Amino acid sequence: AQNTDNEKVLWLEEELEQVERASCGRHWTINGSGHYDEEEVLEFMADYIEENLLTDGSLKDFEHLDNWKVSFISANRLMTKDKNDLVESVNILTQNMRDSMKEHVIQAAEFSRTFEHDFLKKLLDDKAEKEPTIEELIKRLEVINKLESKVQNYGLYPESDKIEIPKGDLNKSQKRLFEIYISDKETRLTPHIEYLSRVELLEEIINNSLAKKIIKADKKEGLIVERIVKEGEKKQKLKLDQLSSGEQHLIILAHKLIFSIPENTYVLIDEPELSMHLEWQQSFAEMLERIGK
Repeated sequence: AQNTDNEKVLWLEEELEQVERASCGRHWTINGSGHYDEEEVLEFMADYIEENLLTDGSLKDFEHLDNWKVSFISANRLMTKDKNDLVESVNILTQNMRDSMKEHVIQAAEFSRTFEHDFLKKLLDDKAEKEPTIEELIKRLEVINKLESKVQNYGLYPESDKIEIPKGDLNKSQKRLFEIYISDKETRLTPHIEYLSRVELLEEIINNSLAKKIIKADKKEGLIVERIVKEGEKKQKLKLDQLSSGEQHLIILAHKLIFSIPENTYVLIDEPELSMHLEWQQSFAEMLERIGK
């Protein structure tokens, strides 16, 4: 990042033992001898710089750079290369979202299968901890039913009738049965919690910014845009490429950050405020902070 010869040599003087300030205070010595100005130092050290500093990353101060994960989001976000052709990014995004949701369903189903044979084993296990109260079971079941409904709304979990704890006293065996059922549900729904939080965050961020429109994630269609209409009027569906360039930029950017960037990654965004009006620009830093968390 040094711009002038003087800055470059000052950097070499600080980092390398070979380059030291000469007694005059204006020039440098190399390996303890000579009397060189900036241009001569750089010429003398050119081979060393190329072989040791630019190729193998031997400077210890920069060793950690090899471990950095970096993602770059370009300013030209509205167009994407697909099969060697330039296509609109929002159309690819719709497909990516659809594939992501389908893949998540498959992974969650595979995770659930590992527990199918454990239910009877748990039921017959007499080494259960203290007997839960009905109030505890009801509270846990309410949380599970609420989460299950959310996941089902996105088509990520099979539809089923909700189980309710019957009113009245339950005997020990019934309590044990409900406890195992609830624990099993909690385990099966665990893979959905993190993914669901991403989907909900995407919708919230976009819907807080869109004017008179809302966006929804859908397993069959990927992303759906609906125009808000008056009560009693039929909802109007829009395609993503019918939105303004600013709205498309925002959706593409938010989706990429939430679904495509690995954790612990440095993200470089070229012209992040592109096509955004002032209100969006003012809330943009807060949006990035929420996604980062």
